[in-house]
Amino acid sequence: MADKPDISEISQFDKTKLKKTETKEKNTLPTKERQDVENCEMAGHFFKQKMASPNHQSL
Repeated sequence: MADKPDISEISQFDKTKLKKTETKEKNTLPTKERQDVENCEMAGHFFKQKMASPNHQSL
């Protein structure tokens, strides 16, 4: 059956030959405070664009 991958070599794999590695977090998630700052910055940017729009109608 050509549709299924050949996994016969998996049983022969020797994982003792693998090198030991140390995993380090490279892309940390932003803190709640950082998210709040970014949200405020995005809202301010959106507001400035909206006010500068030629279609903007003042109240």
